[in-house]
Amino acid sequence: MSYQVAQKEIFDLVGYHPTEAQKVIHDDLTRHKLIAGGERAGKSKINSKELLFHWAWDILGKKRKNALYWLLGNDYEACRGEWEHIIEDLYKLEDVLACSPTKNIDPGEIKLKDGTVIVTKSARYPEKIATVAPDGILICEAAQVDYDVFLRARTRLAEKRGWLCMAGTFEEEDYVGWYRELFQLGMSANKLELKSFSLPTWTNTIVFPGGRNDTEILNQEAGMTAERFQERFGGVPCPKTGRVVTEFANAIHVKDCPFNKDLPVELAIDPGYRGAYAVLAIQDYKDHLKVIDEIYVQGVVTKDIILMCKKRDWWSAVQGGAIDIAAKQHQAMAAPVEVWLDEGKISLQSKKVSIEDGIDLLRTHLKQHPVTGQPGIEIDPTCRGFISECGGGKPPVENGGIWMRDKNTLKPIDKNNHACKALSYYLANKFGFRGEFTGRMPQLSYGGRRPVRTFART
Repeated sequence: MSYQVAQKEIFDLVGYHPTEAQKVIHDDLTRHKLIAGGERAGKSKINSKELLFHWAWDILGKKRKNALYWLLGNDYEACRGEWEHIIEDLYKLEDVLACSPTKNIDPGEIKLKDGTVIVTKSARYPEKIATVAPDGILICEAAQVDYDVFLRARTRLAEKRGWLCMAGTFEEEDYVGWYRELFQLGMSANKLELKSFSLPTWTNTIVFPGGRNDTEILNQEAGMTAERFQERFGGVPCPKTGRVVTEFANAIHVKDCPFNKDLPVELAIDPGYRGAYAVLAIQDYKDHLKVIDEIYVQGVVTKDIILMCKKRDWWSAVQGGAIDIAAKQHQAMAAPVEVWLDEGKISLQSKKVSIEDGIDLLRTHLKQHPVTGQPGIEIDPTCRGFISECGGGKPPVENGGIWMRDKNTLKPIDKNNHACKALSYYLANKFGFRGEFTGRMPQLSYGGRRPVRTFART
């Protein structure tokens, strides 16, 4: 039996007759699918039908036994649309149900006679994502989750070569986030085995029988900008300008960067209070840097930041770092650079770095090597502050977000740039303003009763 014939049979059994736009998605055999849908386009239904068909193809086609499928969302409630569609379909196939599904969705579980299990997962509990390997995953309201969730999902599917389907609507506040990046990536051949689909609202002719010219669609279009309508109803991302760190991309720069016990750690620091206090832990791999961890919090003073750092597994390997030159100033309290020396026994370097010089340094080091494609800096997905400032995800603090330029003056706005500035200070002190290696490698110098870690001077 062919893929298309099996698909039609299972869809007919549950009374599902996809539109032409929906059929294009279902007929595609790409392992990973991304569906960018407009409001009320029927994303949850299409997502759920992908799972239904894969179940039929895997189990009824005797390709697998005891299949395991996940519904994964930013929280359990985000899975409700797909959950209800799946239960509705399975009740139409009563002979395969061993028992009723759980009443709760947080978490929820459906068990079938053939041994198949369908469970809900919440990204708010990442430790529960790393359990037994599933055969397939639906990411529900995908644009609302972090890029790290997508990476975890792909990792969990590797063992069984499982499939992934994610559906979501572009979020206005996340207009250069990872979901947009992946959508663009999936529009052409790529190494992720990913294909993107756009599902405009008006393709749901059950709700909008007039299609593109439905009265309600036209009313919505008249009440918003062309760009917003294109994204929220057309399912197509609209390019935006103004982001400071334009070289950054999740698919290029965000990778797992575990602590390497054989290499020293250096710190990049931008002290702050109301905005954020940013500390990046960095390891130098000679041909590129890895940002292995981040502390990015509001309303915390230097002394408490140091206590947080001391609890990290990389603390004993710290050998110096760089900090904002303003950290030498006393503002009714000890200067941050002095607190780092007194409380942490860490001697930090600093030099004056203008905003534009720092941006040039940061963008230069983020570039990919023209031959190898290796970026100069890799970022661990846990570094959410830095990623959000570059436009790659949601901020970990209140009122955080993307580092932007003023649309009139084109000058960088001094907001949402704490981790980016910290990294630029580090790059300036380590490599100089031309981005070339200056010889300031981390070495130990001695002061007091224990080693003071610092950059060696040239």
